[in-house]
Amino acid sequence: MVRRSVPRPVVLVGGLLVLVLAGAGLRWLAGRGTDEPTPSATRPPATAPASPIVAKVALERSQGAVAGLAFDGSSIWVADQGGGALLRLDPKANRMAARIPMGAPEAGPWGVTAGGGAVWASFEEATVLRIDPGSGKVTAKLPVPNIGAFAIGDGALWSPCCETERPKIIGGVTKVDLATRRVVVRVPIKGNPFAAAVAGGRVWVAGDLPNSMWRLNPVRNTVSAVTGSYLRQGVLHMAAGPGVLWLTSSAGLRQIDPTSGRMLATIPLPGQPAGLAVGPDAVWVTTDSGTLARVDPKAGRVTGTLQLPEAGKLALTPDAVWVASGRSLVRIDPTRVPAG
Repeated sequence: MVRRSVPRPVVLVGGLLVLVLAGAGLRWLAGRGTDEPTPSATRPPATAPASPIVAKVALERSQGAVAGLAFDGSSIWVADQGGGALLRLDPKANRMAARIPMGAPEAGPWGVTAGGGAVWASFEEATVLRIDPGSGKVTAKLPVPNIGAFAIGDGALWSPCCETERPKIIGGVTKVDLATRRVVVRVPIKGNPFAAAVAGGRVWVAGDLPNSMWRLNPVRNTVSAVTGSYLRQGVLHMAAGPGVLWLTSSAGLRQIDPTSGRMLATIPLPGQPAGLAVGPDAVWVTTDSGTLARVDPKAGRVTGTLQLPEAGKLALTPDAVWVASGRSLVRIDPTRVPAG
């Protein structure tokens, strides 16, 4: 009897299993390019933005404040009232380059400005010193009342000051010729002038009380009072910009027409103003809350802010904003200040 060979199911099943696995493998290989990312396609981790603070320059230990900052085109001058000295800072090297003693701490200097090829600093109540920026030497001592603020314009240094008992001084503005270094005239003003700016062909002067602001003709040396509802909050700082006079008060930053004295805009600030500086494309203000605010003069609003532990006087160089923060000077890159 002849036996018939019967196909074994195991062989057929094994063949189907190989085909199924082979098909699945092809589908898996085909799917890798579309459904699953390869290691080379992963995104690199995001990098943190660069800090706006470029450098910090520490001052000597003292409890007093920095009364003023001024840039003369190459150096930053620091009125270190707490340390009783005038300091010269090299903004390229970010370090102190010179120290000019000016007496006991808190006695001075009370303010500093640069112009006419010199640096000017106030000391005590009735002395203004002229410093040669190259040598750092005092080249003149002028009997000019001043308590910290100056204005430069029309070839002169304008020094507002208050009434004092010792020596007996009536409030007013003193004009010093930048070329001859001599006092030209002192224009009396009833009140306590403490801030000044030259804008629109006039010298603008503010007192320490509400509704106390005057406009001085630098040729005739005549004074007229300025009126406006915006003066009810008083004036804290003054600075001139291209065709604009800037004021700060408890209400914020004011934009004033220097030809008429009319207020053009009010810009709210995050705190009480502590410092003011006007640059070619922005106005910078510090507040008592430790905020540095960048203001767009065309848009009339704050476009950037930076929070610091403290923020006081400030000065501008072509590539940086320098802010007095406690017993340090902070260098800030204006292009990195966060929008806000």
